[in-house]
Amino acid sequence: MSTFYKIGEIAALYGVSTDVLRYYEELGILVPRRGSNGYRIYRTEDLWCLNIIRDLRELGFLWIRYGIISKREAYVPPCPSLNRSLQ
Repeated sequence: MSTFYKIGEIAALYGVSTDVLRYYEELGILVPRRGSNGYRIYRTEDLWCLNIIRDLRELGFLWIRYGIISKREAYVPPCPSLNRSLQ
């Protein structure tokens, strides 16, 4: 397994479009590093965050501009970029 992934690889792995990944970045809930060429570089930590995002969406959590809420209560996931966006 690779340590770094390109946006197209992550999109294919998670079955989402590259636009979705860019949207998560725009919201600040996913923060990939940038290579010297300016390309997004996703690390293992970013995969963990994507797993949390996917799981929360499957559980019915709704996106609100800079955070996540559910119909019942807010959830603060153990993902640094998600935690920062909820504060």
